[in-house]
Amino acid sequence: SKKTDSSSTKGQKENIISDNTSSGDNTEKKEETKLPAKTNANKKLKGTYTYGEYATFSFDGKRSGVLTLQDASQYDFEYSVNGDTLSIRFNDDGHIDKYNFVLTEKTLRLNGIGETQGSFVFKK
Repeated sequence: SKKTDSSSTKGQKENIISDNTSSGDNTEKKEETKLPAKTNANKKLKGTYTYGEYATFSFDGKRSGVLTLQDASQYDFEYSVNGDTLSIRFNDDGHIDKYNFVLTEKTLRLNGIGETQGSFVFKK
């Protein structure tokens, strides 16, 4: 089923990608938001994946990417893969979302871990 959202762009990013609530403290803490370097594992995600008309993830295979929402707003991020866990750190607020992921030839399935909630299937 399709998900509809009439909230702000920031709200769209949070609803589509993390579905979590903020503690209100947006202070970026570089040491706490650093992602581990797993460069070989990161290569397998290289590509562009879409979630209906709502969002597109583009992964460069080298730990960087961009999320584009339906209103054309873009959010740069760094990512890291460790086993079947994908960690995404958005550059605008430093928050890290963590997902269990399953990658097939045609899809990327994300299932939120801990504070990150939601399940999403992106098509390649």
